[in-house]
Amino acid sequence: MNLTILGSDTIAGDTECSAYLIKIQREYLLLDCGPGTYIQLIKSRIDLDLLKYIFITHTHVDHLNDLFALLWRFMFGINRKTPLRIFGPREFKKFFNFSIKLYPQIAKVKFQLNISELHNQNINLGKIKVITREVLHTKFSNAYRTEHNNKSIVYSGDTDYCDNIINLSKNADILIIECSMPDKKKVDGHLTPSLCGKIAKLSNVKKLILVHRYPECKSAETISAIKKYFKGDLLIYN
Repeated sequence: MNLTILGSDTIAGDTECSAYLIKIQREYLLLDCGPGTYIQLIKSRIDLDLLKYIFITHTHVDHLNDLFALLWRFMFGINRKTPLRIFGPREFKKFFNFSIKLYPQIAKVKFQLNISELHNQNINLGKIKVITREVLHTKFSNAYRTEHNNKSIVYSGDTDYCDNIINLSKNADILIIECSMPDKKKVDGHLTPSLCGKIAKLSNVKKLILVHRYPECKSAETISAIKKYFKGDLLIYN
């Protein structure tokens, strides 16, 4: 598996928001599709017909704003023919169908478009396994674990501290985890550096990638707070 971080910022930042592209053999899987994803995908020069699966963690705009721009591109830009499967949390179909009323042209796509909801379940996409667990953020929010050839990448989406993200991340090769606020400014539905460190330690991940940091969390204290608990590889984005 090959991971490309297309965007990792919050809506309060100055760079692209959440979007994580995983290449598995000749297929691509996209985790979230926040603002800036569309342009980043174009710049990457990948064959967008090989983007087979999109997984949305929750329906906040900083995680799916560019989804509809991408679908528009598939209709009028590259005239996509290959099927596309989009997965989201509970009530995602309701959200998507409402959005189609705002963008009725998307309902006329010429390729097969399948929208599915996932709730604490495992699915197999050929040789790719995706495990889904609900996490604490919005009413319905998912985290995802992608597995292939004994390698694993976990993406938390937005979440608070919970057993599901710890269990989902057990022994993962990479955990991409949100770290929105510093320890002294903890807010409901989001993580702090110390909590990220605790999750990484308890789940025994090999590499921790910190993303989705608001400006208040972009300080040297972040590293020391994490290293208090987690001694493995650490990468920090945005």
